[in-house]
Amino acid sequence: MINSISRQRLLKLIAIVLITSLIIITFNNYLNPSKPPQLFTNLTEYRVIKDAIATVKVPQKPERIITLHGTALESVLALGEKPVGTTLNGDRQSQPDFIKDKLPDVEILGSFGEPNLEKVLLLKPDLILDLDIASIYPQLSQIAPTIVTEYNPTNSWQPNLEIYAQALGKPELAKEVITNYYNRLEKLKTAIKQKNKSLTVSVVRIYPQAITFYQPDSFCGSILKDAGLSRPPLQNQTGGQLLISQELISQADADIIFYWAYGDDYHSKSERLQNSLQKITSDPLWQQLKAVKQGKVYQVPDYWIGYGALAANAVIDDLYKYILDQ
Repeated sequence: MINSISRQRLLKLIAIVLITSLIIITFNNYLNPSKPPQLFTNLTEYRVIKDAIATVKVPQKPERIITLHGTALESVLALGEKPVGTTLNGDRQSQPDFIKDKLPDVEILGSFGEPNLEKVLLLKPDLILDLDIASIYPQLSQIAPTIVTEYNPTNSWQPNLEIYAQALGKPELAKEVITNYYNRLEKLKTAIKQKNKSLTVSVVRIYPQAITFYQPDSFCGSILKDAGLSRPPLQNQTGGQLLISQELISQADADIIFYWAYGDDYHSKSERLQNSLQKITSDPLWQQLKAVKQGKVYQVPDYWIGYGALAANAVIDDLYKYILDQ
């Protein structure tokens, strides 16, 4: 009886050692581009997608999707899917509600640009979606079919959504999401005209010693442009953002100012935020702005920096709230 029990324990120990060794060897192989074992080479039902790096075979019905950037995550959620794992800019609780409410049981795999590859491997994904991460593409593409979209300097999220939708077999749903975005903006334009409002809108991010103007080719700037809203002269340029000194705060003036503070992100400390805000908003030059005097200055969340369809619609919600409902 004792010998039987000992034998069983020995067999279990051997099995554990073999499985552990296999995981270590497999993971090391995946991290070494010179050794290309690919679990997904036996795909029998697949579609072919051309992304920013390669032509990729992806499963017809992916069931274990991993997203490694906010653009990919928002696209997957907007298309009615949920990833098994994702990277985040910060922890789960610090995300906007439109993200946080959809991630209660999703594995967090690190931060944008720095995924934990071991966690990615252990989740056994059948599709990985990312944005502009060529540096670790060889490793990712050995774990599962990997779709990478390009960073768009004009912050237009629609092309990326369309590529991810192709990979998920949902191109028509992507069209619906994009159409809904433009329909909401058309309704906003009409409502603004009915109120006989001709508005200039300023968007700034406050730093301790300066402010940044967001241009029409930034994420939030492109939404304001699509909404037909006018911008101040120094916010009608290209380049995404324009950093100016505190002495030029007067150039931020408009009928409405939307702002958030440097550090208004998932790693910031509230004391630093308050110091930045206090320093700028107490400046006499800031106090002289027309929008400030008329109470038309609104602090908004940093999803105005934006990634995809969900953030874009959240910005539109804010425009309805502050332009029409005030």
